[in-house]
Amino acid sequence: MDPRVLARVCGVLGGLAWVVRWALAGQDAGDGALDAAYWAGLALLGIGLAGAGAALVSPRTPWLRALVAVCFPLLGWSVLMVLRDAVGGAEPDARLDGLLGVLALLVWVPLVVRSRRARPRAHAGTHAA
Repeated sequence: MDPRVLARVCGVLGGLAWVVRWALAGQDAGDGALDAAYWAGLALLGIGLAGAGAALVSPRTPWLRALVAVCFPLLGWSVLMVLRDAVGGAEPDARLDGLLGVLALLVWVPLVVRSRRARPRAHAGTHAA
């Protein structure tokens, strides 16, 4: 699988995990389920952001791609922490994460759909020119 597509799928799954966390918080789910959804979503969104950051840089500079792939998720995480401090409280955290999960879905789902359409299909019996 193409690493860009894998990163986009991770972004979709991470956003979905945070939306599920938001729904679970509304149902008064246990802290274990909420924490698991948060950390799973955070890890998957981190992979998605790393892929998005790497795509921002030319492939001719792999060292810069690696640096941006590490720094882009860290920048997103720092923005998340600032937003959490501004909102405050436990319930707003789940709501904020859920809204960011919806935003992630709005960004990454069309990218995944577009990447599936753009993938060339190999036909049996054909060879490369």
